[in-house]
Amino acid sequence: YSMSDFLTLFKYDFKLQFPFKGKKEKRDFVGGFSSFLITALIVAVFVYLFATIANNYVLVEINKVKDPQSRALELMNVFYVAIIAIMSLTGVEQMRKSLTEKKNKTIFLRLPVEPQQIFISKIAVLLLMNYVLAFVLVGATNTIFYIALKPDMMYWIYTVGIWLVFPFVPLLISSILIIP
Repeated sequence: YSMSDFLTLFKYDFKLQFPFKGKKEKRDFVGGFSSFLITALIVAVFVYLFATIANNYVLVEINKVKDPQSRALELMNVFYVAIIAIMSLTGVEQMRKSLTEKKNKTIFLRLPVEPQQIFISKIAVLLLMNYVLAFVLVGATNTIFYIALKPDMMYWIYTVGIWLVFPFVPLLISSILIIP
């Protein structure tokens, strides 16, 4: 396998997944900025609601015992499962579109490129997308719990570890679900 072939395919697939306009075309600054603002607003509402739920949930007493660390861990695990489910479902759709896309498929098949390289470049783009999504979702989730619990520095090492491993789980689940 040639690394330059892989990078060329990766760049092409990346441009298909994230269609940025070229320099010669007029950029839609207002549309891009409004999309950014809407996304930021949705994230802010999610963070506010999640923080409210988290603050109330960690104060729950079970058998007249307050254990905010255990309650927070329970809630964090529930949100991690939800994040994996969301990322898996979106991953199935992205993978289906990416692998069955007819656009330029006949051109790729005639190029001196192995089918495995095409597949790996598509999976690499999906993995990159999962890393971006995991950064936002895990970062927001763990920041909220950091504010609520004020743990030590190991918490951030744990967060980075989760962020590094997290994108592979939905990708594996998506890969299994998309097999006919």
